[in-house]
Amino acid sequence: MPFNLLILPLLGGYILVTYTNCAVYWASRQAKEQLLFASAFIGLFLALVARVVVLALLQCHWGVQLGLWMHRVLDFQGIGTATLAFSLSLVFRWWINRAWLMTDAGFWLYGRGALTQLESLLMMSWSGLRPAPQAVFRSMPVEIARRLGYSLPWIGPAMERRHGDALQFEALTPEDPVTRRIGPIPLLLTMKDRKVYIGLLEQMPSLAAGSFTHINLVALQSGYRDKDSLKVELTENYLSVFAEISSTLPRFKVLPVGDIASASLFDPEIFDGFKASKKAA
Repeated sequence: MPFNLLILPLLGGYILVTYTNCAVYWASRQAKEQLLFASAFIGLFLALVARVVVLALLQCHWGVQLGLWMHRVLDFQGIGTATLAFSLSLVFRWWINRAWLMTDAGFWLYGRGALTQLESLLMMSWSGLRPAPQAVFRSMPVEIARRLGYSLPWIGPAMERRHGDALQFEALTPEDPVTRRIGPIPLLLTMKDRKVYIGLLEQMPSLAAGSFTHINLVALQSGYRDKDSLKVELTENYLSVFAEISSTLPRFKVLPVGDIASASLFDPEIFDGFKASKKAA
């Protein structure tokens, strides 16, 4: 294959590395050199698969005719292999993203322990779940192969029933009987200016590094930390205000992640318990 045609497998590898749901977290946090190396590795795999397919097609009469037609359009040695490698990247990207949704990819990263401490806490708050003690989260290549297999028609559901995982997550809160959803769990965020927010995430934390600069928080209460004791003093109750108005505007606040000084899950009973013990003292 001429050197200038290698750009097509390389471009295909780049598409798979950066635009698949399961790889976007890793890819968005790597240097350009590492992305280029990963793209070249995946591109080489695509080129090898494409070459095997082309050699198999050339054993058929219609495959030979297709090759002759392609060389009449673009008369370059190896054009069929290069074009097929790039086309395979588009097919695999569509198939992988269809079999492995962004939300599922986020939970897999959460279970694998690949997220940062803050990202894991946000995921725990948003979902109300944590990885089960005995859960098994396989490596990315194995997980991709499993999910692609499960997405196949007819045999996929049977494979999933036979080889599917046991419970991988356990609930931290009881299921809501109305929404039929577990969680979410309120967050207690302290900002660098000592402003305090108690609220719920409006959406799942982003997997892409470029998008994980801000979070959307539906504030329930707010206040500040005393400059001397650092005790939390709540001054605003958003729930009581929202209950008296009928506005349909979004109610979340956009908070910079870089301005968060500390974060934790918020339990009203524990919070009130500390306040009561301090008053008793």
